[in-house]
Parts: sequence; C-alpha cells; structure tokens
Amino acid sequence: MFKKLSIGILLITLLVLASIFFINKYAGSEDLIIRDKVLSYNPELLNSLIITNYKTGEKVKIVQEEGVWNIYSEGKVYAADPDAINNAIAMLNQLKIDTIAATKAGKWAEYKVDEKEAIHILLYQDDNLVGDLFIGKFNFKQLPPAAPGRQPETKITSYVRLANENNVYAVNGLLRSNFQGGKNPFRNRLLFHNRNHTDINKVTINGPEEKLVLNMSTPEWTVNGMPVDSIKTDRYLRSLSRLWSSDFIDEVDVSNMTPAYTLMIEGNTFAAVTLTAFPADSVIGYYVNSSANEGAVFNGSKARLFEKCFVGADVFLPGK
Repeated sequence: MFKKLSIGILLITLLVLASIFFINKYAGSEDLIIRDKVLSYNPELLNSLIITNYKTGEKVKIVQEEGVWNIYSEGKVYAADPDAINNAIAMLNQLKIDTIAATKAGKWAEYKVDEKEAIHILLYQDDNLVGDLFIGKFNFKQLPPAAPGRQPETKITSYVRLANENNVYAVNGLLRSNFQGGKNPFRNRLLFHNRNHTDINKVTINGPEEKLVLNMSTPEWTVNGMPVDSIKTDRYLRSLSRLWSSDFIDEVDVSNMTPAYTLMIEGNTFAAVTLTAFPADSVIGYYVNSSANEGAVFNGSKARLFEKCFVGADVFLPGK
C-alpha cells in the first residue's frame, strides 16, 4: 500500500515540476493563449480611432470632442454618426478567438494582415493606445444543415492580427467590410428623422412652378386649402420621417448656389428642418442638403431622394 502511495506522490510531483517548466518556458509567449478575446477595453472610455486602409491609402481619424464625434480625412472635417461608431467600437471589443490560423510573420501576407493589404486600426482612450489591430481577409464556408430539412448554414471567418504579436487569429463574422469604406461608413447620413411621423404638422415646399403647403394642424388635413387623401398623405409623411442617404457628394460647394427647391418640415416636438435642392447635371439631377446635417451634400437621384421629398400637390389629392 505504501509503495502504491509513493508512486502516486511521485507522479503528482513530476506533473507539478513539468507544469512549472512549461510556464517558465512559455510564459509571455504568443503560443500560450490565455485570453478568449482579441481585444479588451472599456468601450465607454474610448474617444479616438485611427483607421488606415493600406490597400487604398485612405486614412481617417475619428475623435470625440465635447461629446460629439467628428471625422478628420484629407484635411476636412465631417459630422459622424455616433451609432455607427459605437457599433464599431463594440464589435471590435467582442472579437472572440475561434482558432489561431498562423503563428509566423511569413504567413501575414497570405491572410492579408500585413502592411500592404490590411486595414489598420488604432484605438485610444485619451492619449493612451488601448488597441492596435490589423484586419485581413475573410472567407465563407458552407456548413451542413443543423437538422434534416433545414437550409445549409454559412460560416464567415475573418482574420486579424495584433501589432505586438505574430499570431493570426480567426474570428467569426464579416469584419473587413465594416471598416474598408474609409470615412463614409461612419458619417452622418441623416437628412431628417423623427420617431413618430404623426408629430409632423406642416410641410411647405417652394419650387419654380408652385408653392405647396401641406397642413395637418387642423382636423381636416389640407394641401393649399384642398382636402387630401389621408392614406396618401400618411404614406408620404412616413417616408419623410426616415430620410437618410449614404451617397455623399464632397467635391461640390453649394454655399454660393441658388436653390431650385426648398422644403420645410415643422412639428410640435422638434425644431423645424429645411431641405434644399440645387440644380446639378443630368445624372444627379439635384444636390440635396439639410439643415439637420450642416455641410453634407447628397446625390438627389440616389434611391430617388429628390423625388421622395419634393413632390407636387397631386400626390396628396384624392383620385390622383
């Protein structure tokens, strides 16, 4: 019995010694992965990002200044969409390591996490660097159905690398597409937004041929004093209350142009917003901007933006 006990103690001692050797040899090494996430920081304290697309050469800096996010690119400043930035910050903080795809620098180019193909992201809390990440390629893998009769599933894997490591990590999700558009994915795309379209009580459109006043402040809605079709009017107001565009036109300065159309939206729960349309070429039709997003100019033909906003009285009249 004592002999068996001695052998057991000896085995335990050998395991402990082996563990100590392993820890001493590999502690601090990239080959010993203890964390389950690529990055770890407090998203609420992050106030600056620098995104460089090595393939296109585009570099943008996104900074929170006095509670407002701004984008700096090519010497210009653009208003940012805080929701888009907060989503990006949260996404980067939730990158869980699936597997280690490579452990040598010689493999970086294969996964496009090198300084020729990668998207490089620097994350700052004040002046302190809290994240330095290279985003590489992604791929799709068809998985068998989870159960008979179900559709096959698709797994999307992205590859990333930390600046101070050789390892290339595989993470779930389509990561690169969220950051490869330079400044545009993070810009303020708003022209007008109000959660409840019934808060709008007056719309005034001035054009070269007519002035239109859509009045909803009385029990009977009217356009230029004439009764309207409530269903058609409600449809227009719903569309107007969710007005966004991602087709920016930055090379045009409309500050010295004469508008062809103006549209004022008024309500009891928000400050009046004015949309303005300026003549453009035959492809764009009109440049459109909004007082709710100063400095941004949008393509009026994209997704029929101009047509949705600047309508005639017949759009609201019964039987038209």
